[in-house]
Order: sequence, then C-alpha cells, then structure tokens
Amino acid sequence: MLDTLNQLLSQKLIKQFHYELKSGVFEDHINGYAIGDYKQRPNMIGMYQTVRPENVVHEIHLLMDWYCNQEVNISVLAEFHARYESIHPFQDGNGRTGRLILFRECLKNDIVPIVIEDANKNEYLEALKEYREENL
Repeated sequence: MLDTLNQLLSQKLIKQFHYELKSGVFEDHINGYAIGDYKQRPNMIGMYQTVRPENVVHEIHLLMDWYCNQEVNISVLAEFHARYESIHPFQDGNGRTGRLILFRECLKNDIVPIVIEDANKNEYLEALKEYREENL
C-alpha cells in the first residue's frame, strides 16, 4: 500500500487492495467469491441493502468522480469512506479494504491516519449506520 502513494486512487487500485487482503482466505475461494473483483451476488450490511452487483461499477465511478473533485480533508475522507461502505462493492472484505483506502488517503494527503481500535468498533459501526440512514 505504501508503494502506491504516488498513484491516484482508482478502481484498479481498490481492486488490487482487495486482492492483497483476501487472496489467501480459503473460505472466500470455496464460496466462489470474486477476489480482487466486484461482487457477483447481492449482499447486505446487517439489515441494509447494498448496491446491487450490476450497479457497483457505476456507483464506484460516481464516488471516484466526486472524490477527485474535492479538496481532500478529514471530512471528505469520512464521507468517502461512508459512501464506499454503503456501496459495499465486494462480496466480503469491504470494511478491511475501505479502512485500508482511508489509511492510505490520509497518508497521501498529509493527514494523521485514522485507526479504528477495537474499543471504538461499536461507535464506528454506529456512525456508518447513521450515515446510511440519513443520507441514502
């Protein structure tokens, strides 16, 4: 991830991060998940619907267009992360991939990286839930 700091964030890079994080997970291979590629089956976050597989490319494209036109700061990164998590583009590993992207973008933009500790996991999940309920 550190070797990519000179690159612009892209769908290709996001998929590469997912591949690196998930390629060794036996259960994902056995379940037929697309490792390093967008989901092929619908999935949910708890009781919330996520973007349908056939719409993921379009929604990620819209998110990336929005992001590339922002002056990056902590608020923009928080919104990017919440929107990314709401799309939930991969079958599994969305949270890990999303947090890796968030960490990378903090480093790339000279922002102290955000680390969500286990002790704050419930607050983090609640904040994502509130975003979904208020903005989608």
